[in-house]
Amino acid sequence: MPYLCTQGDCRASRTVTVKDAKGNKGTLSCSVTVYQSISSMCDCTRITPTQGVAISPVTLTAGGGAGGPYTFSATGLPAGLTLSSSGVLSGTPTVNGTFSYVITITDKAGDTDTLQCSMTVKPAPITSTCVTVNAVKGMAITPVTLSASGGAGGPYTFSATGLPPGLSISSSGTISGTPTSTGTFSYTVTITDSKGNQGTVCCSITVYPSISSSCSCVTISATHGVAITPVTVTASGGAGGPYTFTATGLPAGLSISTGGTISGTPTTAGIYFVHDYDHGQERE
Repeated sequence: MPYLCTQGDCRASRTVTVKDAKGNKGTLSCSVTVYQSISSMCDCTRITPTQGVAISPVTLTAGGGAGGPYTFSATGLPAGLTLSSSGVLSGTPTVNGTFSYVITITDKAGDTDTLQCSMTVKPAPITSTCVTVNAVKGMAITPVTLSASGGAGGPYTFSATGLPPGLSISSSGTISGTPTSTGTFSYTVTITDSKGNQGTVCCSITVYPSISSSCSCVTISATHGVAITPVTVTASGGAGGPYTFTATGLPAGLSISTGGTISGTPTTAGIYFVHDYDHGQERE
């Protein structure tokens, strides 16, 4: 039985002998072509898919069978990815994890073969946004809370390195405390998602010097029913001016402007202590 093989496809030439009831014989020459198996390869090693990020399209190739053109289809691909009939794998995965999928290749004669593949989609990057912290040395900050997204989702836990002395971050992302040093501090927040994946964000906080102020005239000589000579409080430190002022405990008839000027006509006699909430000191 002679065989003629070209590029792996084999044609077998066969002679069929036919014998009738009386022993008479006849022959018939036939041929059968046996093709190679259809083959392809998993090309997922050529991509590094990440949830929420479009992949660079990958084109699968095939060989064997009755030859091309070949058509492709797939089942089990991660949600968001598709395989075109010409073998182009593309799209944006919307889930993460490891996925087993099956590719079916069909040759021009309609013969099919399948290929078992798998793909691992990485979680979306974990991201957060730096928050604005208004910080003055020696004054408790208004607590601020960071939020996060991406990865395998929440609940997220937070930790930080490099925060100004006196400040701390809770595992839920709230920064609080009273800074004890001035300056600009760069700090790094580490966010961990529900699956243990981590991401970082780099931020900074500027802690300003303590706010201080003084009156141009420490003691105000005031007479009941007589307008005082206006005096102006000045301030320095903190984040700088412009400063605004408020006061409690002034004698009836006197007031302080937002610019720090005390003026008016006292309508009652006595000794009064004024508390300036901007700098936390009493003035007589």
